[in-house]
Amino acid sequence: MSACLLLTGGLYAQTPEAESPVFRLEGLDASTVNAFKTTPKEGSDELIPWTHPDTVVMSKASSVGACSKADGGSIYGQYVYTYDDRGNTLAQEALQYIAEDVWLPSQRIVSSYNQWDLVDTTTSYYYYAKDGIFMPNACKISSYDKRARRTELLNMTWNTQTDTWTKTSRFTYTYNKDNQLISSLQEEPDPYVIGGEAWKKTMKTDYAYDRQGREIRYESYFWTGTEWFPFRSIYRTYENDRLASELGCMFNDVSGVYGPTYRYDNFYNERGDLTDYLIFYYTDSTGTWDTTATETYFFNETGRNTGRLTKIYDGAYGHLENNSREFYYYNDEGVKDSVAHEEWESGEWGLTVALRYFFNEQGVCNGYIYYNVTVERYATDKFEFEFNEYGDGTRSQVFTLEDGNWAPADRYSLEVHDRYGTEILRANNPPLHEITVHYASGTKTPAPEPDTTDDTFIERLNLLLDAQVDVYPNPAAETLYVEITGEGTYDVTLSNMAGAVVEAFRMESGRKTLNVSGYKGFHVLRVAKAGATAIHKVMIL
Repeated sequence: MSACLLLTGGLYAQTPEAESPVFRLEGLDASTVNAFKTTPKEGSDELIPWTHPDTVVMSKASSVGACSKADGGSIYGQYVYTYDDRGNTLAQEALQYIAEDVWLPSQRIVSSYNQWDLVDTTTSYYYYAKDGIFMPNACKISSYDKRARRTELLNMTWNTQTDTWTKTSRFTYTYNKDNQLISSLQEEPDPYVIGGEAWKKTMKTDYAYDRQGREIRYESYFWTGTEWFPFRSIYRTYENDRLASELGCMFNDVSGVYGPTYRYDNFYNERGDLTDYLIFYYTDSTGTWDTTATETYFFNETGRNTGRLTKIYDGAYGHLENNSREFYYYNDEGVKDSVAHEEWESGEWGLTVALRYFFNEQGVCNGYIYYNVTVERYATDKFEFEFNEYGDGTRSQVFTLEDGNWAPADRYSLEVHDRYGTEILRANNPPLHEITVHYASGTKTPAPEPDTTDDTFIERLNLLLDAQVDVYPNPAAETLYVEITGEGTYDVTLSNMAGAVVEAFRMESGRKTLNVSGYKGFHVLRVAKAGATAIHKVMIL
């Protein structure tokens, strides 16, 4: 391989016209395949278009941890998504590649939605390969008020010994008149109360806002059994509509003291650009704020960000010491096309990483080359991206330079995004060589407007979509019949208005007779299966 490093004068001049400090690879075409991007279709008051990935396939460069294909590559796994006609994700399924056209399921997540397209119930399952079935794992059930604000989140896990759902935690949310969240209360089932839905407080978080609606306070407490004790807080201040500082307080497990821990200070120039970001940590022994790190951002006369410098406190020298810096370079269209990253070592700067971006005919970044020039690991990687006509990422690949040729490689940094910049998938564990995405699309009518004048709680009724539940007579005097038409086994409870369960049993499709002569007043009968619930109010005379 023959290469030369260009660091000609412009590295420190910091002008947009300066030569980019990256490797030029002789005899190699560093460009990537051109992609196409057009303006996404716009919606209307009658129809709203939606586009979501319905299949994501992941491949590796080697067969390690994956199954080899005939062409020498390897498939690792895929995600498959199913949507309703409104674009809501009904099911998400993860599968592992076994052989040609053979996939082994590993996990499934099923969701239901309310009239505002907000998630009502989410249930996760894991695949039990021995019996070839999906077993329930966890479930989340949300409740909303008429303003479409979530008022409660119930978490449950599946008890494999009793084949029933066990409630693990509950969150209750409170809002102000401006629809801002002001409190979140977390509770857990009380193990000392038997035969009812008794909850004990565990944690709460309070929020506060200024007149502009900006969050200025975030305070979390845990319940000691007698009082709320703070363990984490964040306080923010603003100046000229910009975040000026953030103060963090935490409970110290070692000292047993709750107090200030860190502080961030931001400074801006006359144009409003962030120029300095300072990090302080509080020293309990001296009661002082010690500067831990700083970041300084540089701009040219046109306001373009041209670089960044980071300094970190060095205990050996007792002052802030250079740590790293970056320089940014731009093409003729004013788009950043390369980056040089340097590290401070032994009293001098050394180039460690450089990136050069490439763009298609529409000006969309469809690839970049990553140069790692550290002594420990010398590598040159190339990333390529492809898009559909609306700008949604359909393919992402990474290659590494070997003997003058680009060879498929596996990297953690591989990712793919949709037209809005939302990340669809990133290679975290394990690293991947390729991600391909297929999309589903459709249109929907706008969801109904929430009632902003009514704070009445909406009770989630009849979410048990796979069964018909009939409860009669109502009112009942001595006998109450519960009739279920469906498949599978259902958990049934009858509770009084205080929340105490007076009857609990399991049944399959059919009719159950209850003697309710010993109960009086309003009761609630719940029929549950896989996280979905049907609720009936019953009057017993």
